[in-house]
Amino acid sequence: MRARFVLLLAVVMGIITTALFYQYITAADEATGQEAPDTVEVIKAASPIEENTVITDDMITTDTVYEADVHPMAVKSAEEVAGSFASTYIEEGEILLSHRLKTSEQSTVQVSEKIQDGHRAVSIGASNVQLVTQLIDPEDQVDIVLSETVVVDDEEVNESTVILEDVRVLAVGQRMEKELSETGTREYVAVTLELLPEDAVTVIDAYEKGAIHLTLHSSLIHEEE
Repeated sequence: MRARFVLLLAVVMGIITTALFYQYITAADEATGQEAPDTVEVIKAASPIEENTVITDDMITTDTVYEADVHPMAVKSAEEVAGSFASTYIEEGEILLSHRLKTSEQSTVQVSEKIQDGHRAVSIGASNVQLVTQLIDPEDQVDIVLSETVVVDDEEVNESTVILEDVRVLAVGQRMEKELSETGTREYVAVTLELLPEDAVTVIDAYEKGAIHLTLHSSLIHEEE
């Protein structure tokens, strides 16, 4: 009787063991057959990047990570970084996020962030500057004309000369974007221009000599015939 009970118990334990082993093998096969998670390339900082630093190719590197783990605003190509600067400090190895990068066109906080390398910002008082019916805006291109009184054959005559061409306007008054103020009028306390250092001296000298006129370029791009 006892031997029969032991035999029956052994058979039951064998069946349970077989079932558990089959379940384990099935689960392993299913795990092996699963597709690998999707990956994506992201841009990381190759070294620490200080705030307001223009980001160059040697400051960034690429890395491959699981797509499910990527932040929605993660930068995925070097082209997205071109011409940008860091709006805050970025640690080495940190994935670049688009909201922590800005271009000079997007910057409205400091005019210094808009100045191209090798150039200077020069402000001249609008009281002595003749504008195009107050229609010049930031990011417009202008020519600078000096109008002064000179002596020719013992007679005073007015003489106008184009002293610089194709100059970028950084700001008009406190405005650094193309927009009207709330009252619909424009502030012309000063005009800030982007100039090479030597051109800045030329404009300052001209401002002291006579009246400065700014002539406006067309913003449309015309194909060359």
